[in-house]
Amino acid sequence: MQGPDKVHLGDVYVSRAVQFEIGSDLNSYREMLARHQCGDWGDISPDDILANENALVAGKDVRSSYMAENGVRVWIVSELGRHITTILIPQECHRR
Repeated sequence: MQGPDKVHLGDVYVSRAVQFEIGSDLNSYREMLARHQCGDWGDISPDDILANENALVAGKDVRSSYMAENGVRVWIVSELGRHITTILIPQECHRR
């Protein structure tokens, strides 16, 4: 059973790369979004966990990392103000 919500998701967006790799059906992401929302940050370092906990208090971005069923790494980012949550793959963050 999951705990109370820590993160307001706002509008949820799925990047094109994630749609290509996994699909566009938000039901595919329901479990990951639920984990992110209640503060189960997935596969991140202890330092990143602490950063997320501090970000909750300060109202800054929080990030989670999960492995999709097909082996694709997925990041979920709820941005400052918690109006937008984006599901993306790590490679998208390094594009210029």
